[in-house]
Amino acid sequence: MNFEEEYGHLLEGLDEEHIRVVQQTLAASYHEGRAITQEKVALLVQYVKKEINKSEYVSRGLELELGK
Repeated sequence: MNFEEEYGHLLEGLDEEHIRVVQQTLAASYHEGRAITQEKVALLVQYVKKEINKSEYVSRGLELELGK
């Protein structure tokens, strides 16, 4: 399964440039040893869409990483 098949429903409303930003950010995280999950993709998409600010993105991202 490719990225868009697995997470395409989360990317709705993003243009091609923003989809690339999401893919590149997640690829970097993956190469740093972080697992990619639906929750992490959804959080990143919210940030890219400016639905949440950087502080909220970082805070919620840490919670996801730490399993809280």
